[in-house]
Amino acid sequence: MPRRADILPEDIATALGWVNLLEVRDTPPRFRFRLVGSMIAEVQGRDYTNCTIDDIAPSEYRTAIVKTYKEAVAAAAPIATAYLGQARSAI
Repeated sequence: MPRRADILPEDIATALGWVNLLEVRDTPPRFRFRLVGSMIAEVQGRDYTNCTIDDIAPSEYRTAIVKTYKEAVAAAAPIATAYLGQARSAI
């Protein structure tokens, strides 16, 4: 996983509004939003910074989100996805 120091905001300036940064806690893993991009917050109608997945997502949606985040942790790499309702498509 890239460290924070590995990500230079100026290198991804046009995408920053669409970026979430998450912290992985505990075993089994729980995910906390450390940063929610401004465009994501606008679309969602709420800024979820400092919330966990358990705090915000209905159970059927949470299952899909947690699966994706676990894949990113297992791969030790960032992952890009788009969620449309309950369907997920890799970007």
